[in-house]
Amino acid sequence: MAVVTDTRPLTGRTHPAAATDERVSWLRRHGPTVLLFILFFGVYVSFSARFIGLPIAKWRGEYLFASDSARVIRSLTGPATATDHKQTSVHPLFSILYSPPALGLTTLLGSYLASVPIIIALFGALGVVFARVFFSSIGFERLDAFLLAAILGATSAQAFYSMIPETYAFTAASLIMLYSFLASSTRSTVAMLFLGVVAFGNLITSIVQVAIVAFSSAPTHWSILHPRRLLRAASLVAAVLLISGFLALAQRQLYPASRPFFIPTYAAEERHYLLFNVDSPTELVQRTQNLLLHMFYYGVTAPALCIERAAPPVRSFPRLTFGSSDCPTPESFSPVSGVTVVMWSALLALVLASLIGSRRWSAARGWVAFSLGVSLLARFVLHLLYGDDLFLYTSTWTFEILALVALAIRPVVYASNRHRVAFRAFAALFLVALSVHSWLFLQRIIGLYSNVRL
Repeated sequence: MAVVTDTRPLTGRTHPAAATDERVSWLRRHGPTVLLFILFFGVYVSFSARFIGLPIAKWRGEYLFASDSARVIRSLTGPATATDHKQTSVHPLFSILYSPPALGLTTLLGSYLASVPIIIALFGALGVVFARVFFSSIGFERLDAFLLAAILGATSAQAFYSMIPETYAFTAASLIMLYSFLASSTRSTVAMLFLGVVAFGNLITSIVQVAIVAFSSAPTHWSILHPRRLLRAASLVAAVLLISGFLALAQRQLYPASRPFFIPTYAAEERHYLLFNVDSPTELVQRTQNLLLHMFYYGVTAPALCIERAAPPVRSFPRLTFGSSDCPTPESFSPVSGVTVVMWSALLALVLASLIGSRRWSAARGWVAFSLGVSLLARFVLHLLYGDDLFLYTSTWTFEILALVALAIRPVVYASNRHRVAFRAFAALFLVALSVHSWLFLQRIIGLYSNVRL
């Protein structure tokens, strides 16, 4: 019996089984990312929508860890002539980057009460998504990268600044994108310039991180003092500043009250935040201790709140801070907070054990670790002398801390299957405890201001 061969040409249709395999493959690759975004965007936007309806959100005054929500709301959704655009002296391109889409969304939805929570939560969730990209790029498996990114999303700093209208959700997202670029195999000059302009455009001091990443993203076979490495970094930083300068001039035409970052007199007001004068070694020790606690602990798991209330008959919003040794009405230390502190301390101890074990990193991961370490050192030096309430800056360094921890413990996690399973169980438990802690933290803040009317 002859065998008949089908010689008809292919029609281009995909076999149903192959199509199913493609969908499954897509879900495996991108499903965790989509899930992360939906989960954290939903949580962030729900809290942000509740917060923005409170009187404190529209009141000028630095009651919430020196944050200024009212200024950011008006900068995002106010008229082009609004004086709140003057903060571009330290947030160089904030108005031109975010005001047009924010104003468009406000017009579409009919109120800033609907648009601003979406924008803040969007960039908060994008920061978590790009964190997963970073953790995957440094060698973590899908599930582990998901857990680490979710842990970042549940930290006190990331949750808080993804709830309130402030500039730090934008800043944190731009820096995480910059580090994700460094951790990837991409070495596109155009991508580096774009991410550098966005990071610098969000916060003027981020030029330090741009310079560090430009230096570290050079070919790994160049030595640390190779002239071409130094020249490449200097050229990229100069290009970022030049592009940002032209954009700042364009921004000035669109927003007359904006202040170009390159005019020194506009940034001179920041000298008022140089509030720390070292009068004695004791003050220096106290400042250093407070800064280290904010860097390594408070951004991850916030401690008990310090609530400062105005004495009658003065009526004012309560002022919230951390780390005050003379706090008049400290909150009690919750058991959940204690659990998160212990578990985070265990992770930091594992980092020390890994470093003592002298486990070697690849050249690429070594440059990522170098960048994160130098950036944290630069932040430590800056904030030793600059800034009143240090919690205001925690979202800019919390990812860097967690990323360094991840880099240090990765060799231990994948040393054996037992280690991998133990890490996943620990990370999942830590994520649950941290999520509960941050949920209670945000609920407490909203509750404090819900019944205040001035």
